[in-house]
Amino acid sequence: MSKTICPAPFVHQSTKTDGSIKLCCRSLPRIGNTNSMSLTEAWNCDTIKQVRLDMVNGIRNKHCEVCYKDEDAGVDSLRQKYLNKRSKKMLDEYEHAVSIMSPDGSLSTGVKWLELKLSNLCNFACRMCSVHDSTSWFKEWDKISDLQPIDWQEHIVNLGLTKKPYLGYEDAFIEGLDLTEVLELNFAGGEPLFDEKHYMVLDKVIDRADEIFLSYATNLSMLKFKKYNVLDYWSKFKAVKLAVSLDGNKEQNDYIRCGSKWQQIQDNILQLKKYPNIRIVAKITVQNTNVYYIPEALEWFDSMGIETEITFVRYPEHLSASVLPTDLKNKVVNKLDKYDYSCISSILAFVKQDEYTKELWDKFWQHHTALDKSRNENLIATFPIFKQ
Repeated sequence: MSKTICPAPFVHQSTKTDGSIKLCCRSLPRIGNTNSMSLTEAWNCDTIKQVRLDMVNGIRNKHCEVCYKDEDAGVDSLRQKYLNKRSKKMLDEYEHAVSIMSPDGSLSTGVKWLELKLSNLCNFACRMCSVHDSTSWFKEWDKISDLQPIDWQEHIVNLGLTKKPYLGYEDAFIEGLDLTEVLELNFAGGEPLFDEKHYMVLDKVIDRADEIFLSYATNLSMLKFKKYNVLDYWSKFKAVKLAVSLDGNKEQNDYIRCGSKWQQIQDNILQLKKYPNIRIVAKITVQNTNVYYIPEALEWFDSMGIETEITFVRYPEHLSASVLPTDLKNKVVNKLDKYDYSCISSILAFVKQDEYTKELWDKFWQHHTALDKSRNENLIATFPIFKQ
């Protein structure tokens, strides 16, 4: 298996709430913006053509540095997950695209797998999120904004998010989407189930729902929104995968994901398990608050009979599990070493990266102290490991 190639640039396209067009949700920098380039134009732009050529020639392109860095550290990368866990149909499409790629890196085939972040509309204000990805952050953003890098603060100002909460696409973007070759649709946000535009996209492909695979990053806090019942849609599609954001056991999840009520989410999971075409996965966002308590979360998910996937907070840096000071990091490693869950080795590899600085650790405390005061919560009461 090539150590550089990834299916994404050959079959996949990803958008963000600010109009960014990306190779995938993890890649940086963006390859374009919908304000100046259509998705069709971006599909064979010079940047993506060069990425494709570099990949097949064994060259690490800068847009994919996050995955390559993970792999160098022994952490399972998104690239590896795409190669190992995509459907056979999508991997066949990727291999076909590689085989017919023109010498300049362009493709005559279109996007088969599209990820849409249509807006930042969200009913949660998760601790590691921002006003960029959640309207619920608008009233509190000023409490922690000065902890962010200057370029990110400027980006938020330039997007107008210090004056208005909403960021997203207009109806015309949805109407202009070419979905004729798309076989897989991914939705993230914001919270897609809280966004009317998500249902507009489903309406565009409902006539061939039986051949389309849907997947979501969702907080699953609701199954009905305004006039929509999402089960009226999901029951018609070929298959639906729900990566449900759950970051801890009960109170810990509700602390990290402000607005969450874990009992409601658990009830929704149990209801959806009755549908044979719906697959539910608990997706844990590993960060320095919850990393010590990951085994308890995994036991909870096991009790509900659902699988687990992990992702890591990398931004803001002061919430990353890799910036824990040595004494806490040792406690995490010693505890997690005792468990044999398949994801533990990747978590340990991530934690063992030495990225601690006093500045980042001070920001960690400032971040949670400010939000604890605003939300009447208590980090130490919820995560006793920090009592010292």
